[in-house]
Formats: sequence, C-alpha cells, structure tokens
Amino acid sequence: MNKVDKVKRPDHYQCLKCASRFNDALLEKEMIDGFYYVIAKCPNCKSSKLKISWWKKEQI
Repeated sequence: MNKVDKVKRPDHYQCLKCASRFNDALLEKEMIDGFYYVIAKCPNCKSSKLKISWWKKEQI
C-alpha cells in the first residue's frame, strides 16, 4: 500500500460542469497521441474540467 503525501494532493476539487465538490477525483488512464495519461475526472459527471484548491500555509 502506497501512502500519498498530502503535500502533493489537492485539498479538494470542484467540477466546472456540474459544480459538485469532492476530495478524491476519479483517475482514468487515456491514450492521447500514442501516450498514456492519467486524467482526473469528476466522479459524478465524468468531466475532466476541474478546479483544484490547495491550502496555502500563511507566513507570519
């Protein structure tokens, strides 16, 4: 079991098509021009148009 580092994962996603918010995107492998890419998609509507939000540490 591989642990995913929280620093590399976004805090949440928002779908620009159906406006749902979720923490874990559906990851699908797609072939584009002979190369495989892993694309994050909305688990509700399967759209890949997502807005990603990251927490930014405030500097004092």
